[in-house]
Amino acid sequence: MKKICYILSVFLLLLFGIGIACYFALPKTISYFASKAINGSVNIEDIKIGYDRALIFNVKSIEFKGDINGFIKSVYISFSLKKKLFFDNIIISDFEIDIKPLKKQKPQFIKIPSEHINVKNGIVKYENYVFTINNVKLDYDKNKKSFIFSMDIENDKFFRSFKAEGTGIYSKRKLEIKGKTDILGINIGQISNDLKGKADLSGIFSYDKNGLKFEGPFNVADFYLKLNFFSIPLQLKNVGGRISLAYSKNLVDIKINGVKFKTTPIELNFKLDSEGLKTLVINSDYIDIMDVKKYISFSYISKDVDKYIDFIKNGKVKTDKFIYNNRDDLFLCDLSIKDMGLIYESFELTQVQGNILFDNNKAKINRLEGRYKNSEIKDISGEISYGKGYYARLKGRYFVDLTDIPSKFDLGSIRFKNGTSEGDVEFEYKGEDYRLSGKGILNNSEVSYNNISMIATGNYNFSKDEVEFNPLILSKHDTKLRLKGKWRKNFLNLKILGNLDVEIIKKFIKIPFHVEGTADIDADISKQENTLQLLCNVNLDQLSYMIEHCLKKEKGIKNSFMLNTLKRDEFIEIRDFNFKLEDLNLSLSGILSKKGARNVKLKLIVPELKNKDYLMFIKGSNEKGYVSVDLDVKEILFPLKNIPSIYGRLEIKNGYVKIPDISSPINNFDVMAYFNGDKLDLKINNIKSENSLIKSLEFNSRGIQKPEFKLSLNIENLDFKDFETKVEKKIKFYSIEPDSVLASAKGDITLKAKEIKTGNKVGNDIILRVNYDNRIFNMLELKGNALDGYIDACGYIDLSRVIPEISLIGKMNGISSGDFLRMLGAKTQIIESKEFIFFDINFKGNDIDGFKRTLSGKTTIYSENGVIKKMNLLSKILGLLNVYDLLRGKVDFMSTGFNYKKTGATFIIKNGVFTTDNYIIESPAMIITGQGNLNLIDETMEGIVTVFPFVTLDKIISKIPFIKNILKDKKKGVVTAVFNVKGPIEDPDVKLAYMQTFSSFIMNILRGVKEMPESIIKFPKELYK
Repeated sequence: MKKICYILSVFLLLLFGIGIACYFALPKTISYFASKAINGSVNIEDIKIGYDRALIFNVKSIEFKGDINGFIKSVYISFSLKKKLFFDNIIISDFEIDIKPLKKQKPQFIKIPSEHINVKNGIVKYENYVFTINNVKLDYDKNKKSFIFSMDIENDKFFRSFKAEGTGIYSKRKLEIKGKTDILGINIGQISNDLKGKADLSGIFSYDKNGLKFEGPFNVADFYLKLNFFSIPLQLKNVGGRISLAYSKNLVDIKINGVKFKTTPIELNFKLDSEGLKTLVINSDYIDIMDVKKYISFSYISKDVDKYIDFIKNGKVKTDKFIYNNRDDLFLCDLSIKDMGLIYESFELTQVQGNILFDNNKAKINRLEGRYKNSEIKDISGEISYGKGYYARLKGRYFVDLTDIPSKFDLGSIRFKNGTSEGDVEFEYKGEDYRLSGKGILNNSEVSYNNISMIATGNYNFSKDEVEFNPLILSKHDTKLRLKGKWRKNFLNLKILGNLDVEIIKKFIKIPFHVEGTADIDADISKQENTLQLLCNVNLDQLSYMIEHCLKKEKGIKNSFMLNTLKRDEFIEIRDFNFKLEDLNLSLSGILSKKGARNVKLKLIVPELKNKDYLMFIKGSNEKGYVSVDLDVKEILFPLKNIPSIYGRLEIKNGYVKIPDISSPINNFDVMAYFNGDKLDLKINNIKSENSLIKSLEFNSRGIQKPEFKLSLNIENLDFKDFETKVEKKIKFYSIEPDSVLASAKGDITLKAKEIKTGNKVGNDIILRVNYDNRIFNMLELKGNALDGYIDACGYIDLSRVIPEISLIGKMNGISSGDFLRMLGAKTQIIESKEFIFFDINFKGNDIDGFKRTLSGKTTIYSENGVIKKMNLLSKILGLLNVYDLLRGKVDFMSTGFNYKKTGATFIIKNGVFTTDNYIIESPAMIITGQGNLNLIDETMEGIVTVFPFVTLDKIISKIPFIKNILKDKKKGVVTAVFNVKGPIEDPDVKLAYMQTFSSFIMNILRGVKEMPESIIKFPKELYK
């Protein structure tokens, strides 16, 4: 027993000794092991051990050097031996530790065997981050393996203050935590370089093996977000909402809602990793599109997209989902738009709404619609690709108020008064090519063109630049046309069938004659590139029209035409034209152009001329005649330089024609013409009018390039009254162009007329022979009886000059003075005599006025034993002398007239002015001489007239007392009076210039002269032949 007690006593002393040794050696021992743990050195100033229901350790002033640098001023540890090695409390306070970063490795959880842990009043530094530990407390329930914690930490970089409290479970080296926290002053710029701002969070959180989660309200001051596709950063002064955060495997998932941009709520979802922002997801309600345009750079997507976005002027857009991948620079955006306005040039689309889903490469459009005035597009859906080249395919529906179209498109004279169109449309674009197609319906639309309105209705299809009518109905009063076919640029294939009121045509085409009624049309029109083909059959039975002087067709008369023609470039090929008017039939074919025509075939059959009153030029014909024409023209070139090559024949039997403005018709003539290439033989017999008969007209031509012809007319009688027109027409002369067909032609013209009558004057046995060559008509012979005398002349008409020139030489023997003067236009002069006239004159011009202005040459006039019954000039001269009483019995205008023995003059003519210095009238009573000129252009005269009365001076003074006071020498035998004449030819002014006397011996000499001395006037010998 004593031995046992001894042994126990020794053991206790040993333990006590060991305890005393440990007490004094413990700081060094712990320092040693701690130094190994931190790969450095640890100095512990003091450790105090006590016991109060538990073993207590108070450690003072621990200093670290190595992987961990710093100090801990106080560590309090207590544990109960009953709980094996498990601490009751661990309290660490007043410390500053700088932890050296270690190589990255999987985090290891360290199990701390303590029921209560409290860390407070310390600073922990890691890399460049400083955390201030105000208080961290953990209470662990060993039995439940759960704990309660709270913490209060501050930081100068990530956040300003971090407070949290909660519970957790810690077992088998696994940690699960949940609780609530308040984090103030979070620097969100540390999350990503694209973000800036200070955030305050408050909410609940949890942590387990799957990561960290947080949810709660937040507020961000001075928010800033800049992404690659932003044109300017998004900056907000204050942003609030709720945030949901999840952290797992180095990935942060942040969801934000309740945020408002202006008044619009926005939801954000950020995903971040160690490199910063990875993805961004945005959802929002409707935002003003102008704000979107302000912040989003659409040129980042595509330059063309940016250009199209500029068309948007207003509206709202809702982001159903926007996903942005910052790593790959990819995005996906799902937008809903409404109340949007688009303006392209002057085209404004309003109330645009729909859905657009797009990314970097393509866009999908769904249920897009919009309005233009009263028109709208709707249900537009499809896809647009712009990543690698452009591709688009869209389809939808449209409704068009036709009155909206002119406000956008210039339709010229087309106006839409009312009506709508609706249908489906599909659009496809690829590369530089596009395809547009669809179909629609035109609903009772009133269309006006040139103030003529029609109702249009029907179906149509369209594709790209092509429109297909299937069919289109046009109607207005008596017009109803059915159009079926296709049209596009440079292409037309159209079928027109129906009834057409001609009043509508008048609005489109100016018709140069009166027409009214309706026509039945069956036409096919096709056009491709430079080729246009028309095939039509038109019934004109219910049409009335009148072509003045030619045709007057009433309704009910059978009438139709068929036309098959082709226009290619400048050529028009009439393949078949057939015109029928009762039994009249006209057919034509050939190829026409501005340069000429070729292969022209013309056929005209009029089997019966009688009772064809609708043909106004043969109205009144009672003869059974006919017309037959069958010609084949090989080629005609314009201008006409050669005679065209023509084959065929023309035949008219008992012909009848009424020429406009001529009262008498031409009838009973027969025409027979044979065409044989370069040969033409034409003969017309029995050309009759009221008082005229041309027995025959023959024309023969040979040759093409240099044709030679013969023309002969045999006239029985010709009365010009039969061919007088109601309105006097001026005759015009024109030159013949040197390259025309007439320039190279030559031939002979012969005219023989038994009788030609003009007015009440008749010419007989007229012969005219003309030779034509080099554009000159050489008049070889013109003979005949006319004006009660005989005419013999020759000359030429030169049409080779720029201004035609005419020259005439000849004589007229024994013609009636009165008729000749009336022919020249005299009205107040009446002379009865026989004139002898020689003329050599020339003139040029295009009409009578031109001939007068240029008339030049020489003419001599002589007559004998005539009577002047009326002449204003002579009356005034004799009146001034008062010689009616003086010469009573010798001059009596009122009864017998002024008789003269001889009269004559020679005129030099220059540019329409006749000048003479030897005009003389010799009568039994006196001699009258004159010098001066006559102007045919202004019809005036100016000259001096001298009168020699055959009366002695004493008799004159006795009859005319006032002459006594005028004459200076009253002893001489006779008196002479000189007059100045000036004014209109028909009625000039006459003034006495002076009077003088001379010896009666001279008078006696004059009395005794039987023939006019040659010194006074000379006449050409030809006048006496």
